[in-house]
Amino acid sequence: MKTPLKVLLVLCSAAGLMGLFFYLFSLSAPKTIRINPPSDCNLHKEECRVQLPGQSFLTLSLTPRPIPFSDPFLIAVRLENIEVDSVEVDFFGKSGDTGFKRPVLREENPGLYQTTTDLTHCQEPEMEWQVTVLLTQGKDTLAIPFQVVTLREYGDVANIPLKLSDRPRGGDFVLKTSTQSFDSKSMRGKFYFLYFGYTFCPDICPTALANLGAMFRELSSDELALVEAIFVSVDPVRDGAERLRKYTAYFHQNIRGISGRDEDLRRVTKQYGGSYKIHPPEPGKDYYVVDHSADTYLIDPNGTLVETIPHGTLGNEIGQILRKRIAIYKGEKK
Repeated sequence: MKTPLKVLLVLCSAAGLMGLFFYLFSLSAPKTIRINPPSDCNLHKEECRVQLPGQSFLTLSLTPRPIPFSDPFLIAVRLENIEVDSVEVDFFGKSGDTGFKRPVLREENPGLYQTTTDLTHCQEPEMEWQVTVLLTQGKDTLAIPFQVVTLREYGDVANIPLKLSDRPRGGDFVLKTSTQSFDSKSMRGKFYFLYFGYTFCPDICPTALANLGAMFRELSSDELALVEAIFVSVDPVRDGAERLRKYTAYFHQNIRGISGRDEDLRRVTKQYGGSYKIHPPEPGKDYYVVDHSADTYLIDPNGTLVETIPHGTLGNEIGQILRKRIAIYKGEKK
């Protein structure tokens, strides 16, 4: 009887050790935690915000809206009260093939991760697809799957960036309001970026100005002295001089905000190939949106339009464009 008992004890001990091994392994093994975002959030219409474990938050934005299926679009992830090792976004076609897409986002500002991508393999505009944000923390991953509705479901969407009205030709202009005045000739001797938008813009303008701000922060002091950015509000009724000053200062001190009379703004935006449309407010509401083209223009120290930069171009890429143009300009002066 003793021998079988010893064998049983040995077997039990071995099983216990094996169980302990698997338990410890499970503690150290990589884990994927799934967090479900709000089911009513529509990425074709708005950015989506979701609470993560603790008091941390994630906001996902895809622009322009509605999300194009063949042209490049910008992915922006903002994180609050959480630090991660990497941010990726996975695109999955639920009723068709989007092609394999899992771009890695770059941290442009503290907590702001961005990149551009496209869904060139997506040939069916009414297909259902899903975008999942993957946050890596050490060995663990937080997965937040966002449902993207079909084109047929979202219908008409306001605040879509308008396309260019004509080929940009650039040139000098003057804009005036009762409290401020701007003459583009005052920028002679400097490079400057020109962008048309408005301060109540929920996503397109903040993204563009954040990219310009990231670019400015990468420049040396000598380079900063050579360049500014002019933010032209196409919403002069709401965007007064003080509001524009505070709004642009948030992104960088080298960005200046101006506006003008509606007839002058329409002439200047058309001069640069842009356009805008002010939507009437909904019944009983004061708030309204403005559709506008979203390119950024680079003007050289001679006042010549030298670059039209698409919406979603990241700060480091804008910096490369600027440095190339500075080198060309200095070469021409010799």
